Formats: sequence, structure tokens, C-alpha cells
Amino acid sequence: MQAVKVLFVTPVFGEVRNGPALYANILVRALQNDPDVEFHILVPEGSVSRGQFAEHGDLAESRIHTFPTSAKSFAYYRSMQDRAIDLLGTPAFSNTILHGNIAHAMAPILRHSSVSILQINDYDAARGFVDFLRHAKMGGLRFAASLAWRHRQEALSIGRVDHLISNSRFLFHELNRLYRIPERVSQRTIHKGVDVLKFSEPQPRSPLIPQGAQRNLVFVGSNWIRKGLDLAIRVLARLPADYQDCHLLVAGETTIGKQEIMRLVDELGVGDRVHFLGSISRPDLPALLQHCDVSLLLSRMEAFGVAVLESLAAGLPVVACRRGGIPEILEGASHSYLVEPDVDEIVAAICKALSQDRTLAGLEGRRFAARFSTERMVNKVKSLYLEIARSSVAP
Repeated sequence: MQAVKVLFVTPVFGEVRNGPALYANILVRALQNDPDVEFHILVPEGSVSRGQFAEHGDLAESRIHTFPTSAKSFAYYRSMQDRAIDLLGTPAFSNTILHGNIAHAMAPILRHSSVSILQINDYDAARGFVDFLRHAKMGGLRFAASLAWRHRQEALSIGRVDHLISNSRFLFHELNRLYRIPERVSQRTIHKGVDVLKFSEPQPRSPLIPQGAQRNLVFVGSNWIRKGLDLAIRVLARLPADYQDCHLLVAGETTIGKQEIMRLVDELGVGDRVHFLGSISRPDLPALLQHCDVSLLLSRMEAFGVAVLESLAAGLPVVACRRGGIPEILEGASHSYLVEPDVDEIVAAICKALSQDRTLAGLEGRRFAARFSTERMVNKVKSLYLEIARSSVAP
């Protein structure tokens, strides 16, 4: 059978530091020279350059397609959609699998593909209407309205797609509950992956770690309120006297709830032990994680939890709330802990994590992370492509 042609459409790529961009980069690196998949990408202008993937062999220029960008999101998406529709209308793409990386941006394109896949990795948009007031309180009316708009667009996309990928079993159930996905849509859970080798390879201590900090708790995330940074700060303030040498390192930036977090730090008097490191590039993350002591992900909502995987791969024990898809990673762990969002319970779990054998915790963490490697993720995506191709030529 000849190579399966795929057009992967993504509005984010390259150096953008979010989940969809990371996912897109992983797929391109893994599939650009795969003999079974002719992998094309449609990305924003300026997000990819010749030689960018030289470590894996250059991506053929004929497989890179771009669209002009705009500062306005509606115009940005429309530009991507128009370019995708133009490509799919050419004879060269007549029998191509369309794989959309962000569901709410794909609805107009899906009418023009012979077979399509949508990737959904969170449920912010799915809850755009039911959580409208909560979103408005957290990020303002404009933020809430944008999620409600995304909900509508995502629902349209789901109504038109052939295959749907979610990144956790929890998200799979949430999407079915909130969207009532048509029975004709094939659904598959493919967990996000982590580059275990990259995160486990020993790194020198990150210069971002404050000098003199004896024990470091680390929080990685850009949505501070949803991911429970306020809870982490309250926990830091409540640690017993023997643990007052613990510091909290915050890796990531946010535009939502930042002032609330800063006020909380001042109110609890922990400003000397909370360190805001700003946005951290992916290559710098292993050196930070490997030299911390416990990773915290105290999310109120979490579709999966890639930050948990990255911490485990770096050999770091994790204390995380039993929410969303996180238990799918940590269930059965003995050196990392699933907790309820209760300050006393979290304090107890952190004390346990800090007192255990770090070597054993690291071995367990890397073993758990290996179950969610990028190789496994890519192989499952590729298997879906090949399965679709076989079914399309079956008599």
C-alpha cells in the first residue's frame, strides 16, 4: 500500500509554548520521514523554517504549507481555514486524511475533506456555556464569551467530523456528556506523551533555582487559578515548622488571576519563599525539575496533566489533586500522591514525599512516565491513519 497522505492543520506551531503546539511539534518530528505516512502540515507563516528539524532530517519544503497571520483571532482562523480549503480542493489532496489540531477552528474546513480527524485536549470550550459565570468571574466577560464561542464552534466541528481523538478517558466521557457526540463518529483515547529520555537525562542545576533554598516545591502551569496555584501557596504557608525551609517555584505566566495570586502571597506573608520564574522554555524545563524536590499540580479542572508526566520523567515525586484525567497517570503510584483539594491532606502528602527515598521515587516516576512516551502516542496516531486508509480501500 502506498504512503497515507495526511494534512495536519494547526493554528499554533514552533516556539509557541502551549499543549497544541507541543503536540504538533512531536508529530512533525516523528512522522516527517515515516515511509508509511506522507505527512503535510499547514502552519502559520514564520513558525517553521528550513532545517528546523535537521536532527531528524529536513522536512521537505513541498510538505510545508503556510497561511498569513493576523492579530485578530477571527481573521487568523479564517486565513487558516481558507488556505486549508484551497489545498483540499486541489487534485493532489483529493484522498487526504485531514487532521485538525484545534477543534473549534476546524468547522468550515471539515465540509471539504473526504475523511477527517479532530484532536480535543481540554474541556474549557465544552464547558463554555455551563461554566459561563465562573469563567466571567475568573477572567472577565470577554474571556467567558470567547469560551462560549469556542463551545459553539467545537460543537459544529464534532457534528461534521469522522474520527475524534481525546487525550484521556475522563475527557472522552466529558465530551460525550456535554456534546452528545453522534454515534457515527469514531472515538479514540490517545494519551499525550512525554519525551522520557529528554527529561530523565541528567542536567546541571538550573540557574533559575534560588540560591540558598533548601527544599523546593515546583508548580508548572500557565492557568494559575485553574491549576491550583492559590491552593499551593496556602499549603506552603501551612507547612509544619520543620518544613519552613521549603520554597515554591512557579514556572509559567498567566493573564488570568495574577493579581489575586500576588495579593494572596502578601496576605500569607510568604513572599520570601515564593519565586515567580516567568515562562520557561521546554529545553530548560528538565534542569529545573530534576533539581526540585516535589512537583505540585493541584488543579480544579484537568483533562490530563502533561506537567505530571514531565515531572515523573524527571524523577520528581508528584502531589496532585484527584481531578480529571490525572488519576489515569498516577493511580497505583506509591511515591507520588493523589489528594483531594484540602490543605491539610496536601500538607501531609508533601511531608511524605519529602521524607521518602528520592532514588526509589525517581525510578517509579520514570517507569510510570514510560507508559506515556511520545513514541507510544505517535504510534497510536499513525495506527489510526493506517486503519482509516485500509478501510477506505476495502472492497
